[in-house]
Amino acid sequence: RQLSPAALVPVAVLVAMAGVSVFARQALPLAALAAAWFPTTLLPVAALPLITSLALYQENRGYLSAVAVAMIAGPVMAWWWDQRTSGDAERTRLGLRRVVLGAVFGLMMVMVVQRNGVWRDDVTLWSDVLSKAPMNQAAYVNLGGAYQARGDLEAAAAVYQRALTRFPRNAILHNNLGVIYRSHGDWGRAAEEFQAAVRLMPGFATPYYNLGLMLERTGFPEKAIASYERFLQLAPGQLGTAPNISRARQRLIELRRAEPPGLN
Repeated sequence: RQLSPAALVPVAVLVAMAGVSVFARQALPLAALAAAWFPTTLLPVAALPLITSLALYQENRGYLSAVAVAMIAGPVMAWWWDQRTSGDAERTRLGLRRVVLGAVFGLMMVMVVQRNGVWRDDVTLWSDVLSKAPMNQAAYVNLGGAYQARGDLEAAAAVYQRALTRFPRNAILHNNLGVIYRSHGDWGRAAEEFQAAVRLMPGFATPYYNLGLMLERTGFPEKAIASYERFLQLAPGQLGTAPNISRARQRLIELRRAEPPGLN
């Protein structure tokens, strides 16, 4: 992968905060603690690229690190609000500072209310994420899943199809689109999507189960058996596979019973 120039900005910020933490620990201990707190609480998020290629960062993951901002903002705002003054000019300036702080708090309250609307449900949340990060693969997966959960399969299909124009090698998108085609009775297109998912991510269990259903339905029992067997090999421990393990075992039992002699 090539290093994006945009990635250098957060790296520079983290380096600067590390410097503040080291050099300000005597004169400004609270600022030093905040500077150390921020990157430390983001360390679990930093490990995500080692686990998955999908972009999984969400704003709620930054809540704990935001405590660092409060560590600095709280004392500064208290000083700004409560500074002792003498004379009319200084009292006027203090009054203006309090007006500014009140306006900032008011703006923050309005923004919180607006953000609550974004977090109203999964569709509004992931739609907002995509409006700001159109290259976020996980957001497409989650938005499509949100539409599927509410039964709007046309909208879900549109999301997956749009995503696949940008990420044609995303096996999860292919699998999820195949599920929608299957629900519409479009067995051929469903099988194509499941086969694409298997080809792109051979270790991903779920498409093998879905492909087995399609092969069984379209008259290829031997290939369906092989697909179910591969699913059962991969499924243990993979997210979302547990409900289909017993189903795959049952399908194998029934398919093997139906096999004519000599095919075992």
